[in-house]
Amino acid sequence: MQQHTDCKPSSACESGLLEKTIHGGVTPTRYPYFDLASWNDADGTQRVKWSTTKTVTPFLNIRDEKLPHYRELERSWRLAGSESPAPTSGISVFPSPSTGERITVFWRAILAGKDEKFSANVGQSMSMNSPIALDRPLLPNHVRFAVVDHDGLVVFHSDGTRSLQESFFKECEDDAALKSAVQELHDDLLTAYYLGRPTRMYITRLIGDGAFANPRWALVVFQDNAVLETLNLETLTLALIMFAAFGVVLGAVSALLHFFAPSRRTKWFWPDDRKGWAYATVALVNAGVIALGRRSSRIDGAPRSGGDADRWRRHRHVFDSRVDAGVFAPHPGLARVLLGARHVPVRDGRRARRGVFSDGLRFRDRPAREERTRA
Repeated sequence: MQQHTDCKPSSACESGLLEKTIHGGVTPTRYPYFDLASWNDADGTQRVKWSTTKTVTPFLNIRDEKLPHYRELERSWRLAGSESPAPTSGISVFPSPSTGERITVFWRAILAGKDEKFSANVGQSMSMNSPIALDRPLLPNHVRFAVVDHDGLVVFHSDGTRSLQESFFKECEDDAALKSAVQELHDDLLTAYYLGRPTRMYITRLIGDGAFANPRWALVVFQDNAVLETLNLETLTLALIMFAAFGVVLGAVSALLHFFAPSRRTKWFWPDDRKGWAYATVALVNAGVIALGRRSSRIDGAPRSGGDADRWRRHRHVFDSRVDAGVFAPHPGLARVLLGARHVPVRDGRRARRGVFSDGLRFRDRPAREERTRA
């Protein structure tokens, strides 16, 4: 393993990248949530290394370290100009060879002659522990997520200990419908056994168009069926208790009238054909109040226009906010995340900025992330 820390020229090493301006006042602002940016030559030797921490780790040879993204870079250079060129950008997730922690690398192969600045093949990469969009996002209670690759390997999970360790297909007993949705990257809503428990799942493609658009990852959002069943049982129990309480109160009033005002009780109990118009008026008023109440109580977080509205209308049955044992429904905010809404409000009233993968799963700020990295 070849390592060195000689910075020649001095600009090849930069630390504290986010705390100062460099090279003409340029600072990374589009996506500052990364740990390291580096450039390597065709042999895999790192030539430039810029870090957001206070120190720069030793230079190494990513080919000798057998890092997965070097194989992709080498394939891009080798097949350049052929009839079937390989992608020149992508995403690799793998455990660190030195610490064992998960590393996410966004890489790009720069081909010789394609850019006048480069006369030889160059590999460019930006690495981090986890994209902030998938780093412990705030989710509704009992709702979890997993990012699954084409082979069923869990790349990211709401439980970080399962990332790169779990086969989602195996844990779901090789459910055929789940495998089809993940491998073909089509939206689906289904129930499968996860860790031996019936679980409601929604599967959708994670990344759309863009430079890193097709790692063939699926986003699976899931919730244990027992949660919905328990919630429905609690709702039914509460309704029965309220109805019983109403019946007890009504019975007590009727008993009091029976003993203390029997004539009035009889008058109130039996209808009077001379007051038919009053009965009809009361029925109409009650019907109107019920209709208004149902309309005002409906929770609808759907966009009103544009492509987001079209996607919402196609999938709103999935995200109906009403409690239904047969429909998985976290809340409309999560629906907006999965269907591409631009912003999702967070607890402190601010709105989350756009993420790398889906727009709404970013809820944490850089300072907290840096503090955890330094620790």
